[in-house]
Amino acid sequence: MKKNWFYLFLLMAIVAMPLTSCDKDDEPVIDNGEEEYQKPGEDYVEETKSVTAYDGLSWLQSNLVEVDDNNNVIRRVYGKPLDASQPTVISVPVNDLADADSTFLRWVAPGKETIKVDGGYDYNLTDREGNPQGAVSFRAVEGEAGVIARMDIAPGTNLKQVTEVKFIDAELWPENASYQRVERRKIYWMEDYELRWSDSGPYTLDLHVEKKKLPFYCLQDNANGKEGILVWLSPDEDNHYAHPALKWYNKEARSYLPKEAEAQKVVDKINQNVAFWDMMLSDMKANGYDWYAKPFSLFDEHAAKSKFILNEFYVGLIFDYVMVFQMEVHPAELEWIFDTSAQMYRYMQIQIIPPVK
Repeated sequence: MKKNWFYLFLLMAIVAMPLTSCDKDDEPVIDNGEEEYQKPGEDYVEETKSVTAYDGLSWLQSNLVEVDDNNNVIRRVYGKPLDASQPTVISVPVNDLADADSTFLRWVAPGKETIKVDGGYDYNLTDREGNPQGAVSFRAVEGEAGVIARMDIAPGTNLKQVTEVKFIDAELWPENASYQRVERRKIYWMEDYELRWSDSGPYTLDLHVEKKKLPFYCLQDNANGKEGILVWLSPDEDNHYAHPALKWYNKEARSYLPKEAEAQKVVDKINQNVAFWDMMLSDMKANGYDWYAKPFSLFDEHAAKSKFILNEFYVGLIFDYVMVFQMEVHPAELEWIFDTSAQMYRYMQIQIIPPVK
């Protein structure tokens, strides 16, 4: 008789278990002391896509100058306007025609092709699906003092804040416009944008942007015809307002962050020597700047990881995807991500310095 009662109670317990576990209101939450985030449940979506196609116009734009939605310059990536009366005519210092040639070809997106012509190249710009976006041409220049080559933009090409690029003999480059010499594994204080978020109400964060001097780490020097590559990582603090969930990286926030072309240079450099990333983190910590990723607690599923939001996004069939720099895999890569979870993401800043003699 006792055995029958025991089996009856056991059966009742088994039947009751699914009813309890299916109640969304009872899902566990993470308490970080300031705000509660629900752990991913049935509504959680995370989808990633590898970057397999590139946008020629966006790639070219982000190699030269970054702009916001109002066409204001956020940062100059490569080249400077030497004539104040012509702010959209960009000049770039080069040693010779071969140097100008290789510099221009670095601005061609992966998978895209130029057409070799007498004295230079024609480059028809296309988006990720192969649709036309205009064109640019690169030609050697003769008889114009100091100008070795020129990139012209075809009418109808929506390249912003750039109407012409001149490749100038480095020997004649103005001293007051010279580029800084940077050396590998050294730290340089460079001006760039820092993003912060603050609580302005229940589940509402306000973005604060400040342009300030930040400690950048040099991955590659800019001697011997190479570009200088420097990075700054937002420190991973125990504070979700410093690094929020994906939805808080709205269009405005992303406009201050590096784009695909800059990030790909960092990815390629890191993948030449996978241990270089850890060496950078170690070097920075030794100098008082801790860039290591840290979980909020030992069991926290939402701990910040080495995924960094970039200023690139596209609309998929259903979702808007944001591009991230992915350091959790080897080799490092860029990927598209759509994420409805409470996972928090970091960001980085990248600076590319043209070669110096």
